Amino acid sequence: MWNLLKTLAASIGMRFSRRNRRPNTGEARTLPGVWFDRATVVEKTPSNAAVVEKHFVVVRYKDKFLWALFKCPCRCGEVVSLPLQAPHSPRWSVSINNAGRPSLYPSVWRNKACMSHFWIEDGRVFWTLDTGMAPWIAKPTLYHRQDRRDGLDV
Repeated sequence: MWNLLKTLAASIGMRFSRRNRRPNTGEARTLPGVWFDRATVVEKTPSNAAVVEKHFVVVRYKDKFLWALFKCPCRCGEVVSLPLQAPHSPRWSVSINNAGRPSLYPSVWRNKACMSHFWIEDGRVFWTLDTGMAPWIAKPTLYHRQDRRDGLDV
């Protein structure tokens, strides 16, 4: 699959890095502006009404990050709440750099409302090409299952 992607990309003059698999056209890439200028670490989970746009909140208990909360960067107004600890699955990890800006791994793909798909690195929001599309439509092989009622593949 990786070789096929490289071949197709080369045919249109693009190169991909195996590290981040983002297209590299050889030209200088302009980074998006910083969306989350700092992460705020709190001891108690705030209400959704207390979470405001462009603020990244991390809930910590006994030096462990438990939850990340922020308003969806697409400006739909929904609060995104992500678990950062086991036993939750899936779960994310957050790092905060020296400037206080958050990075979040892996990407966030909302499966309701706006269907946004993005990742956060150094407080910047990077949008994927399939944002706005339901995950089971954009990546049907990940959601392939057999319907038990009538034996049909869906």
